[in-house]
Amino acid sequence: LNIICVSEWLATQARKGILKRFPIHVIQNPVDTDEFYPVDKAEAKRELGIPPYKKTVLFSVAANPKDTRKGFDIICEALKQLDIQDLFLIPTSIASNSDALEEVLEGRPSLPPRHLSTNEELRLHYSAADVVWHPTRADTSSMVGLEAIACGTPIIAARVGGVPEVVQSGKGGILIEPENPQALAEATKRHFKANQQSNNILSVAPRHKLANFVAASEALYKQEYTLE
Repeated sequence: LNIICVSEWLATQARKGILKRFPIHVIQNPVDTDEFYPVDKAEAKRELGIPPYKKTVLFSVAANPKDTRKGFDIICEALKQLDIQDLFLIPTSIASNSDALEEVLEGRPSLPPRHLSTNEELRLHYSAADVVWHPTRADTSSMVGLEAIACGTPIIAARVGGVPEVVQSGKGGILIEPENPQALAEATKRHFKANQQSNNILSVAPRHKLANFVAASEALYKQEYTLE
């Protein structure tokens, strides 16, 4: 048995438990850049019905607003501290459409929370965002981070789990301390004040390229399991 982990952080956890007697390898999560790539931001906003001058923030939430795994309560607190003019929210729900989420976000300019079921939809929404929020409480890696960066959109994420291996400050990301709404709000203010051009193409690290993921997986399999 060989254990494959999607981040160094997860491998460290595995080495502390009952799996430590097995070989433990790290092959980072990949992102398919043939599916996730930048779409012209003005065009993406137009297609979603978002005025071009709006400062758009995308985040993922569970359908139940009481589910705080992704940090929705942190987002709500951060929103209270933001006085950014023309702020517009793009909430993407992990489950089906949610009346409960709409009720919580009522009064704030936003798209209605809904589940995005295709890569095409995800690509369009990531591209329409000026920044992505990911104040998660736990994450073995960060597909949100990978997909956002591949679509050319910066991400503000909590420094937890394997997230720092994907989201790196100065390379399409801003890392903040976990459980900190004020840090999320301040990082967002700095981002928009600096007038960062989030439609610039950001670079996905080579270790996260799909071809490298496949090659590493194949090499490990051949090394461990190919019979003479």
